[in-house]
Amino acid sequence: MAAEAVPPHESRGGVSITWPVVGHQRVINAACSDAENVDVDAKAPLARCGYCPLRDRPFVAGYGPPMTNRVIVGQAPGQREVVEGKPFVGQSGGRLNEALSAAGVDRLAVYITNTVLCHPEGNDEPPPEAVEACHERLITEIRLRMPKKVLALGTTAATALTNDTRPIEKLRLLRPTPSPHLDDKSEVRVTYHPSALTRNPEWPGRFDGDVEWLGEP
Repeated sequence: MAAEAVPPHESRGGVSITWPVVGHQRVINAACSDAENVDVDAKAPLARCGYCPLRDRPFVAGYGPPMTNRVIVGQAPGQREVVEGKPFVGQSGGRLNEALSAAGVDRLAVYITNTVLCHPEGNDEPPPEAVEACHERLITEIRLRMPKKVLALGTTAATALTNDTRPIEKLRLLRPTPSPHLDDKSEVRVTYHPSALTRNPEWPGRFDGDVEWLGEP
């Protein structure tokens, strides 16, 4: 469904939002009409879709509680996510689930989203123009959840949250990783994307250790 009738203005978690509207309807995304995503959680300001090269690609919204202590940010939805309409349900999602379970974290208690919400063709890395177009949406989407902990998975998410282009190997050692976009009530940390764990035999253990942080008080 491409549009949803809602009030044009909302205040939540101290964040005031004016939604883009067409007539009296809030437009979710131009690509929503062909996405198998009935339970779209569009409770975040929309991206500047008109400026995005992925605007005609399938859309997968973030998923999880409206308010939570934990948020996970990935790169972009993959093909499996498009089919099921939720983030991190493919192979990377399975690996993330293993780490969350080992850390004693209920995935249903975590809000999970992506740096961009539309699926890049061929599961490619999203272009910088798409990341920029989706950035305000991402930051406000996180702020609305009022999390204590935000874990960025991979370089795209890490750079979007920190503006720091250093390698993940460097950024993950910063505890917390400074973010100019979130206040000090939300601690940001960075780790590898699950899809990258096969590149180095040491990374899976480090990834699991980083995810364990989400289970700490």
